[in-house]
Amino acid sequence: MWSPSGAAIRQGKYRLTVELLEAHSQPLYAPVEGSMGRTIHESLRADVTYRFWNGEDLLFQHTDRCASFKYSDSRKNFKKRLD
Repeated sequence: MWSPSGAAIRQGKYRLTVELLEAHSQPLYAPVEGSMGRTIHESLRADVTYRFWNGEDLLFQHTDRCASFKYSDSRKNFKKRLD
């Protein structure tokens, strides 16, 4: 699962979450099927919190005040290509 505000990855009982707290993103054109047909939003300096869980037990939490964060909603672009 991903969104403009973060992401989550799960494998079995383990879960990694990334929460975007603050970002100053810039839209950038990016390639799709040979043309620059999609937009990504990239922040080279963002405030991000990372959390790693084992079931309901929080094993690790770290907030980075100088992280990079990039987001692209390729699901919209994928749907457009299918239409």
